[in-house]
Amino acid sequence: HDAMLNNFQTCYKEMSKPIDIEELLTNAVTLLPQAKNAISGVPLEYRRPSGKMEAAKKSIQVYLLLRGLRFKLLKINDFDFPLSKAYADEKQIQKQQQIQISDQDAIPCIIMIGKRREKHFLVVHQTLLLVVQHHPTRAGFALVKVVVPLRVQEVKQNNSSATSPNLVVVIRQGAKPHPSARLQSLGVWALTLWFESADDCNNANQHLKISREKRRAKLIGELLVALSADIEGDKDSDEEDLT
Repeated sequence: HDAMLNNFQTCYKEMSKPIDIEELLTNAVTLLPQAKNAISGVPLEYRRPSGKMEAAKKSIQVYLLLRGLRFKLLKINDFDFPLSKAYADEKQIQKQQQIQISDQDAIPCIIMIGKRREKHFLVVHQTLLLVVQHHPTRAGFALVKVVVPLRVQEVKQNNSSATSPNLVVVIRQGAKPHPSARLQSLGVWALTLWFESADDCNNANQHLKISREKRRAKLIGELLVALSADIEGDKDSDEEDLT
């Protein structure tokens, strides 16, 4: 199920981009015989899948294409698709936005910017992981410094540090989430959060892991419901055609 969600997220992101017809028509790969494996270096879009994982990804690509075509022909916006809703919900809060944190669990942490220590707070807000700082003038409010969808973050705890325990939050998104974040690989950032005690670090680690698992499990459940509804809808259409 975890691999299924990762594939859905990757395909949905790739296929949300508009198709460049000119690039498609001038791509020399389309003139080659259909490749049968990944060794050829030909992208999956232009060849047969190799192995179960690529076959699953190809099926997801076809499903998303057909679903998108159906809604486009019906002139209906596909707002109810789980990932469409997730992306929309995750855009509700932006950096530098003011939010009230007096009624939320806020875990204190430190971010190092150069040699400067800045106190922040970790907040899990609905579908988002937020890193915030107290508002300078409004009591009970904070300024958002980092916004990360819970579904794309992972945490790695390091209690063996010579200074203080810390968490490395691995964030899989394109934009740099914070000035102190390090680029690990293409589109993958690492943000280190320091804590005053091992207990605070453990609490943050467990809180983020549980929140991520709950969010991903909910998304997987919603995707399975959407897939089942589409299958049932296709069966009903076939029965109507036969009658």
